[in-house]
Amino acid sequence: MKLNKNILYLDSAMAACSVGVLKNGHVNGRIEPMKRGQSERIIPLVNEVMGEAGCDYSELGAIVTTVGPGAFTGVRIALSAAKAFGLSLEIPVYGITTFQALNIQASSRYPSIHNIDVVIDTRRDDFYFQSYVGDQARGEPRIVSTEDIVQPGREGFVLIGDLSNRMLGGSYVHEDQIFVQVICPDPKGILDWVKCHDVTSLQQAEPFYIRGADVQMQKKIVRNMA
Repeated sequence: MKLNKNILYLDSAMAACSVGVLKNGHVNGRIEPMKRGQSERIIPLVNEVMGEAGCDYSELGAIVTTVGPGAFTGVRIALSAAKAFGLSLEIPVYGITTFQALNIQASSRYPSIHNIDVVIDTRRDDFYFQSYVGDQARGEPRIVSTEDIVQPGREGFVLIGDLSNRMLGGSYVHEDQIFVQVICPDPKGILDWVKCHDVTSLQQAEPFYIRGADVQMQKKIVRNMA
């Protein structure tokens, strides 16, 4: 049974703030690229998009948010905001992985290609990686190297994500592979997908990390004065 109510979508797992509102079957959405400052911008952006959609918070029936993987802090920002809205409005909050969100976007852009690899830059020397055939994930999400991604013999694959920021410099075709640069999941694409699916089948919103946060002990020696 599909949830026939207005839905708010939030994302800040990648280098942007992304917000969309589904009201009465119509979608309003905005993306604002930013490397930092998502925590200050996410709530005002939600208010603006809600206003553009002509939707009151009391009219919302559910919230959907990306849960990662992505920037450790960025994942927590949208997730915390979504849970705060859900708690105050007493409505459910559902989670969708960044892999799922980007696969939805790729499937919409390339409907004739069913083999899709989603690649997310870790800002290190590797990438988060998940393969899809249609809506179904193929294998477990994992961390891969550049050499794992760029290889021949992968006919008909679309690799979509922000890997091209660092290694390709934009959209690029390599033999039978298509690389597409994406700043972050498109809220309109996600909510158009939600309209056609049972949002209640999504997982409850909890952070999804392939690798934990780096934690370093303070190196500065602090002296206690008696």
